[in-house]
Amino acid sequence: MAKLPGDVVRHDPAEQPLSVAIAIVILTGLELVFVGLFIAGIALGWNSPQEQQVMMFWLASAFLILGIILTLYRRFFLDDIIIVKQRKQKWEDLL
Repeated sequence: MAKLPGDVVRHDPAEQPLSVAIAIVILTGLELVFVGLFIAGIALGWNSPQEQQVMMFWLASAFLILGIILTLYRRFFLDDIIIVKQRKQKWEDLL
């Protein structure tokens, strides 16, 4: 039986473990600490190269933690769904 575009082929529910949820909450708190430190550094006018290097470390840490949070969320809390999509024409189809 041919599937029509938009039909769900496979749907696997997410695991949603409690330990990963706790890890995401802890990482979110750490994220807020780094962002707060960075904003405080800007507000205090830190302009020397050493202070700016510390601020860039805080900003890089915030982005790294944000990436880890998003990866954990996608892996453990989003359902795995495969949907049939319409095939685009290839150049071989036009011959």
